Amino acid sequence: MTFPDPYGSGRDAVQPPPPGFTIAPPVPAGYGYGQYQTVPVPPGMYVDQVSGLLLPNGTELART
Repeated sequence: MTFPDPYGSGRDAVQPPPPGFTIAPPVPAGYGYGQYQTVPVPPGMYVDQVSGLLLPNGTELART
């Protein structure tokens, strides 16, 4: 839909183009839903696969 020029030039009003956009920076590794950044597991610790928690060796989480 176009509208007449309010200044009476007889031409349809035209919106000027928006200013240029800058390029977004790259997405960091591990960013996003369900993605975990890998970190080295310190000695004496392990990663629980179900919860994703870093726990001391010998620790078990209660499962309900």
